[in-house]
Amino acid sequence: MAISGLPNQQNDWTVEVNLFSGRPNPAWRVTDERAREFLQIWNALPSAPGQTKAAQSTALGYRGCILTGPGEERWLAVDGVVTHFEGGVTSGGERRADPARRLEHALMNSAPPGELADSLREVSRVWRLTEPE
Repeated sequence: MAISGLPNQQNDWTVEVNLFSGRPNPAWRVTDERAREFLQIWNALPSAPGQTKAAQSTALGYRGCILTGPGEERWLAVDGVVTHFEGGVTSGGERRADPARRLEHALMNSAPPGELADSLREVSRVWRLTEPE
């Protein structure tokens, strides 16, 4: 499976910003160490039992961040909910509440310089200013 033109190597971790329709989304690889940081955030999140569907914005433009790991595991972080999918499955999944959007912030902030458009960088900068300590 390729993510926005990046070959998905068996042990690679990638972050993708679900931003565009009809052209590749910004995507980049992250180290195993960085991925462990993301998973620590995930593991600290409480279950979101009231969520019956994966959170997905219907708006055009930004629709969340996706972390993809080995075995096609994926975490979709959007609108204060993170959903974990395994084995390439894109429905169902385990949902956890992230009202402070900690995982989403961390994923966005992992972008290499110049990877995201200036306007999206500004959103990321504002998030860093408002991120809980």
